[in-house]
Amino acid sequence: MRIVFILLLLLYFNPETLYAQSDDGAAAQQNLNKLTEDGYMGPVQIFDNRYAGVHGTPYLTEEWMEGIVYFNNGKETPFPKIRYDAYQDEILAQKNQQQEMVLLKGQIKGFQLLEKDNAPLIFKKATAMDELPIAVENDQFVQILFEEMRIGLYAVHKKLFIKANFQGAYSAGNNYDEFSEVLSTYFVKMANGELTEVKLNKRSVLKAFDNYKSEIAAFIKDQNPRFEQPADLVKIVQYYHSLIQNG
Repeated sequence: MRIVFILLLLLYFNPETLYAQSDDGAAAQQNLNKLTEDGYMGPVQIFDNRYAGVHGTPYLTEEWMEGIVYFNNGKETPFPKIRYDAYQDEILAQKNQQQEMVLLKGQIKGFQLLEKDNAPLIFKKATAMDELPIAVENDQFVQILFEEMRIGLYAVHKKLFIKANFQGAYSAGNNYDEFSEVLSTYFVKMANGELTEVKLNKRSVLKAFDNYKSEIAAFIKDQNPRFEQPADLVKIVQYYHSLIQNG
């Protein structure tokens, strides 16, 4: 990823620092002008296309969505187009039809992706959470799948960059750089405040909820979840929450 040039401006109205993609200086200035139309007068850094020639996608969802970004200074900024880069753990946004901008991660505490006809996808930086998930870096964005009182369900999404492998005359390795499928790790916040990693299978779920194993087993038998769907895990955690509330 090659930096073409850096434009520095004084901060006035909005303190958010943005990165943007462009092809030349004229396009970068046009992009900057569009940003300042909405009152933004912060630093802008210009990049070439970051993933040209790589197979697959680094994004959690390839399509753009509407979104809201929550900054450390308390400001909430809506964007008509936003998506999450699960490889770099970054947020990309588009505003006023211009090219992609990479929002500076250090100034963000969370964001939402607004899916049409579905509940929003809510993310918080780990440092903004009450409990830090196991083996998660402080600045990692964590998806909140369920959170109510003492109970929570969280997911960390990652994508790997796999280099091409040309070794051997008849190499069976991949012939191009590519991104892996999304790799997700799930954590349940138990009633005692402990965070437990749970996998999308019956055995792992029953082990995680050992104190309510018979109740959860009966719920699973009745609901017959597919387990490979995170939504089914959300239902189980919601049921666990109801047991705690009524216990």
